[in-house]
Parts: sequence; structure tokens; C-alpha cells
Amino acid sequence: MIDEGAVQYSWLGISGRTLTADLAEAMDLDPDQRGALVIEITGGSPAEKAGLHGSDVQVDLNGDQAQVGGDVIVAIDDQPVRKFDDLVAYLVGSTSVGDEVTLTILRDGKEQTVDVTLAARPETQAQEPLSQATPQAQQQPDQGTAAGGWLGIQGLTLTSEIARR
Repeated sequence: MIDEGAVQYSWLGISGRTLTADLAEAMDLDPDQRGALVIEITGGSPAEKAGLHGSDVQVDLNGDQAQVGGDVIVAIDDQPVRKFDDLVAYLVGSTSVGDEVTLTILRDGKEQTVDVTLAARPETQAQEPLSQATPQAQQQPDQGTAAGGWLGIQGLTLTSEIARR
């Protein structure tokens, strides 16, 4: 912070979620399999450069649509990833911009490793319109300078109106 005048955070450039038993079964994995399911890859990100795959299939799980088919991150630098928060915590607490990390992933049910060189979190992030969000949700969110992890995703508060859509 003294050298740069600001804190830089490591950036992978994915959005994802915790792999649940239902999602695992939809992907023909053992229902006990856990990890971080990659849903989307941010263009130009370290994840894209490393060749990670996002989800490409939608399935119906108990009446709700869910994305499946992406890589499942099960470890980072040999540290287990059982839920998406494990990945975030490792990136924030144990990495720096420019570090190379080794991800252990499941792709099409087979385990493999992928080396990724982490970049600095971008100051601004181009945003594509959210297809089913309200106009207020489509506005550029304030990414601020608060401490914490950022994976190249943007979110919004789930309101009852958005949930109904």
C-alpha cells in the first residue's frame, strides 16, 4: 500500500457456486463430491488465459434452473476446496498479484491440474446487461476500495421481484 498508494487484490476472473449434491448428480458426479463449480469466466481474465471452462448446460433441479457442466475446483495449491468460500478465502489470505497457483479441477468427471497466474483485480469491470434483472440492477455497482476478495463477478441484492422473475 505504501509503494502503490492502494491495495491490489488477486483476481482469478470467475463466477461460481458451491457444488451441492443435486448439482453433482446433475453432472454425473458422486453426490458426495464437493468443490467450487465454475459458472462463468470473465473475458481476458487469468481463468480464461488458463483455459478454465464455465458452465454450458442448464438443468431443472426441483423446479429451479441451474447451470452445470463447468469445471469444479476441488483444490488450490493442494488446499482442499469444499465450497466456493474456501476458494475465495485462499485467494484473499494466501495469494498476491502475480502469484501462480495450481488448481485441481474436475472436468468431465476427470481430475486434472491447471496453473493460473493471478492478475490484479481490475479497477472497473465491463458489464453485460443482466437478462432478467431490473433496470436498477443493471447499473454499474460500486466496487469500492474495501478489503476483501473479488473474483470478477458482480452481484445484486436478491429482492422478491427478482426472485419472482
